[in-house]
Amino acid sequence: MIKNRKQGGKVNFMQDIWKVHTDVQEQMLQLRSVPVSIIPESAKIVGEKLFLKVNENDKTDRFLERIKKHFNIESKDIDIIGGFFCVDLKHSSKVSFELKSQLSQKAAANFIEFLPNPIIDGYINKLKSPISDLKDILDKSNFDYDFDRNGRLQISINDLKLLNKMCSDENLNIQIPEQSSIIMPVYPNPLYFIKKSLPSLSAIHKSKVSIHNDGNVTWNRTIEISNVYLKEAFVERLNKEFGLTLIGYDFIFYIDSSVVGKYIRKESPYVLPKLIKENNSFVFHTNLNIKASNSYMMAAYNDEKWNLGIKYKRLIKFFNAFFGSENVRFESKFIYSYDIFKYTKEFLPSLEYSKEDLRQEVFNSMISESVSVSDNMETIGIDFDWRNEDLNSLLEDTSNKCQFLNLSIFNNHRCNIDFQIQDVSLDETENMLREKFPSIKTIRNNKKGTFYFYQEYQSQEQAILLKDMIQSELDKIDSSNFEKGLYNIDKDKEKYRLDVDISAKKDSQVSALKEIRGSDFNVNENYLGRLIRVNFPEMIFDISGDFFEKNKTLFERKIIDTIEPNLIGDIEKVNRLKDSLDNIVNGKNLQNPNLKDFIFDASKAKITEDIESHTHCNSQTYADLETHLMNNRVNEPQKIAIIKSLLAEDLALIQGPPGTGKSTAIAEIIWQHIRKDSEERILLTSETNLAVDNAIDRIVNDYHNLVKPIRFGSEDKLEIEGRQFSIETMKRWVETNSIDINENEATEDEECLPQKLILLNWIDNIKKRTEESQIDKDINELWKNFLSNPSKNTREIFYTAYVNNCNVIGATCSSIGENNTRANPTSFFRSFCEIFGSVEKRFNREGKEYTLYNGDLKFSTVIQDESSKATPAELSLPLIYGKKNIIIGDHRQLPPLLDKESFMMSFDFLLDRVDSDEQSKQINKLKNFASKHFDVLEISHFERLFEKIDDSLRGVFNMQYRMHPDINEVIKQFYISDGGLQCGLIEPIDLGVNDPDMSNPASRYHGIEVDGLVSKDNHVIWIDTDSPELLDGTSRVNYGEVEAIKDILTKFRNSESFNNYQRFWSNPEDQQIGLISFYGKQIRLLKDLRKEFNDIPLRVSTVDRFQGMERNIIIVSMVRSNRIATDKNQKPDKAIYGDLGFQEQKELGFAKSPNRLNVALSRAKRLLIIVGNSELFRQMEIYDNVYQSIVSNPNGKIIKYETK
Repeated sequence: MIKNRKQGGKVNFMQDIWKVHTDVQEQMLQLRSVPVSIIPESAKIVGEKLFLKVNENDKTDRFLERIKKHFNIESKDIDIIGGFFCVDLKHSSKVSFELKSQLSQKAAANFIEFLPNPIIDGYINKLKSPISDLKDILDKSNFDYDFDRNGRLQISINDLKLLNKMCSDENLNIQIPEQSSIIMPVYPNPLYFIKKSLPSLSAIHKSKVSIHNDGNVTWNRTIEISNVYLKEAFVERLNKEFGLTLIGYDFIFYIDSSVVGKYIRKESPYVLPKLIKENNSFVFHTNLNIKASNSYMMAAYNDEKWNLGIKYKRLIKFFNAFFGSENVRFESKFIYSYDIFKYTKEFLPSLEYSKEDLRQEVFNSMISESVSVSDNMETIGIDFDWRNEDLNSLLEDTSNKCQFLNLSIFNNHRCNIDFQIQDVSLDETENMLREKFPSIKTIRNNKKGTFYFYQEYQSQEQAILLKDMIQSELDKIDSSNFEKGLYNIDKDKEKYRLDVDISAKKDSQVSALKEIRGSDFNVNENYLGRLIRVNFPEMIFDISGDFFEKNKTLFERKIIDTIEPNLIGDIEKVNRLKDSLDNIVNGKNLQNPNLKDFIFDASKAKITEDIESHTHCNSQTYADLETHLMNNRVNEPQKIAIIKSLLAEDLALIQGPPGTGKSTAIAEIIWQHIRKDSEERILLTSETNLAVDNAIDRIVNDYHNLVKPIRFGSEDKLEIEGRQFSIETMKRWVETNSIDINENEATEDEECLPQKLILLNWIDNIKKRTEESQIDKDINELWKNFLSNPSKNTREIFYTAYVNNCNVIGATCSSIGENNTRANPTSFFRSFCEIFGSVEKRFNREGKEYTLYNGDLKFSTVIQDESSKATPAELSLPLIYGKKNIIIGDHRQLPPLLDKESFMMSFDFLLDRVDSDEQSKQINKLKNFASKHFDVLEISHFERLFEKIDDSLRGVFNMQYRMHPDINEVIKQFYISDGGLQCGLIEPIDLGVNDPDMSNPASRYHGIEVDGLVSKDNHVIWIDTDSPELLDGTSRVNYGEVEAIKDILTKFRNSESFNNYQRFWSNPEDQQIGLISFYGKQIRLLKDLRKEFNDIPLRVSTVDRFQGMERNIIIVSMVRSNRIATDKNQKPDKAIYGDLGFQEQKELGFAKSPNRLNVALSRAKRLLIIVGNSELFRQMEIYDNVYQSIVSNPNGKIIKYETK
């Protein structure tokens, strides 16, 4: 697997590390693609959804069989609940320690703890358990409570709030989490059955619940039917069945905004209901159960409440006369109530209905991570934050989400809360044991006050000694508070630890399944469907499509016990990465043999002698470039980088900071290479379709078509800019004279955009040259008409000429390669052979036709964009096909996202699978090196190349065109060592950066004026917070910053200038505010704001995921603070903690990375708002620089925000 090379030092060592890492990626992917065991009887098909349950015991059962076999024991000898098994010494002595160790490793892989050494174990239990103390408190307070089988407290919300207050006031060691759950009976409501009879009926079911202070619950349930008055006979029948009764109706008149101002309530003699400004409507509500008001008109109106026709005619006559009939739109709404007792006790029990149909309705409307429904459709569970969420609103929202479901909640309905108890005496006891016995292991149940421990031993003599020592320590423990002892075992037996970690196993299975959510699955080698949701142990698949009936029959037979993820695309990509890196490391199949050296050490790339003589503005090379520029807006740094890339023979690198016009420069590089050498064949590649399409689109011009790009890839996955170069689009134009993509495949953003085609651009350029020629006018006109309406034969001529002279290929990195793992040509290679090679139809010996693809996959130049996040393996994939390589990236932004823990586990994964000691020794050597030098591995490989490459091969773009110059001031510090970063919007001349006309492409004006927050001249603001951070698992949150951002959005919402700004934009991306943060758990909190601010488009994402994107307005939540709390509701205590009020903390975590900060602050075009604790962040120079740049800027703004 790994060759033992003595020369080459760290370069070869690093090559081996990346080679092993790619091997591991492949193996891990293969592991993910193993069949998933399912319970055959769990299969349920609802509509076109398949519900399956994972068989959780599959691997556990198999491992237990191995234990029984090797130790010669039976199932009765294994205590799964106790977590051990006992075995005769004569049998255990025959099992070698080496085999026990192997079994231990296998067990760990299946989340089973099996120790290779026998154990001594014992217990320490409190005589009175902490949970009994809690019961005493609950009983004394007369709370209505219980405990479920999982030990969760079941208690009403009102009592829970009282208990929480008691815990706080009396300093009880009971920790009550924010998350709770409530389980309620559910059943279909009357609308479900009404819609079965009247499927086209427009109706909704509304539920309103009130939970009173005394715990009593009242429901108000109604059915609202729009624009249809149900027939009397139909209503009368339903009234007899379940008390359906018309209780009111609304007549709604919508008035056009141009005339609604004619009615002025204070001045008009007509009394109308209050205008609803959101939709310019007047609503006349008639309650059939109450008497009329004292108003003359309203009294007359209500007197006619049963005369619907007369009332309608009178009102519509008035509105048509007053506003004009063309400005009036009418709707009606009829409101019905029903007898819930009669419905549930008499009507519903008498019916048979399909619970599967109901389940489909529920699934489509309301199932989420926080809501689950039982298999029998009889109960629903909702997770909620009992401290901060209003239960009334939660129940109403949940009920109204599914229009066919009624929830039931009882008086003093209990919720489930998984409380924790902290016991100091158990802490002290555990610490005492650990001090005496460092390798002892403990398991505690704080609720019950129980303490289990076990100690491994290696010999019987050691066991005797340890027993005496442990017993001696146990004797010191206070017997009046604890019972304690060692568990006895027969002298001729040994006890082994064997415990299934159900929680960790479940978490791993959930994580593994969620990782492949969205993937396709197969069953019996046939396509099954796509995994759309995981609610462990349940999986939900969309099985619509050609195989639906076949799969439906298969699963209805209840015999399928395994399904397989179809990860062939991912596996193919990893294999291509692996093969390309193998070729580089071993120097095989490389278009440039030097790639083997310079890909890891850029100083070995051939330098360009006397580069200054070429890049000087008076040089012939510079003059030649200036004369033949395709884009006259190319700036000076771009020109120098382009010259260096033209003269390079092996490798050229270009650093392109945010907004510096990389796509424009790439197009110019391509044009200049082809202008210099008509035989050039260029590959333009990146990891994303968007980057490739943006760059290739810039090649199009109105003068010539010497550059003839073709875009490889499935047409429906390409951006509209790249689709014009697609072979599929060109062929469709030849055949049908149409270039429009199927409207079902177009994205929302593309529906209003015209599809372009490079062949039509070529024809237009020919027509323009004809206009400039001196040929006869009539002939000229005939020629232009001929080109404007080309026949199919003419279209074929243009297509063939274009394809035969193609000189640029655009494709994503992961698609590039010749053959897949089954030795079949890749889609990329088939397209390549169609353009540059040959495609032949042949017949095999059986007479079956097959296609033979022949081609020499090579390019004179490979241009790779967005390479900073690429590992050497990912860089290598396209580069092996290039004679010269031009790599473009920015090492001041995020490097490859390597996680140290998972990276090191990759080596452990291989160690568990290699066969020879030599292989194990070599992998361990690599593992130790990687562990010691992981900081080197974390560095972007682009950065490593950029720092070592000769200056004659290195270009730097330092003019950005994205950000307002005030924002540029904030981030330019990251590029000082690279020559700085200037704002091209004002240098060398101001292009109108503050122009109020936002249609000016150079304008970064926003015009937003909000008192106390922002003026039209502010472009960078720091909201200086004082709220504490909290640990949330391994992540961090800051609730105070969420509140600060909520305040900002509220002020925006209420600002007319902000609303005017929003109305200016038609593109959703221009309207969106980007909310970004360094921490995933903070993002979860920020995403919740989308519900409250659904009228403001928000894009919420981690900083890492936002790289490559931009928005007009960006708000950054920094999260980290110089103070840390242990609870969301913890109040500052200056008596204990001093002026901070909380425990002090000084770490920056993720935020410490300059690269991550650069990405965070460089996403905004017009307005950047930083929300964070300056006291902490200013301790680090880069943050203090940001802060000082805002302070020193007359238009910068620092706002102190005090947590409420």
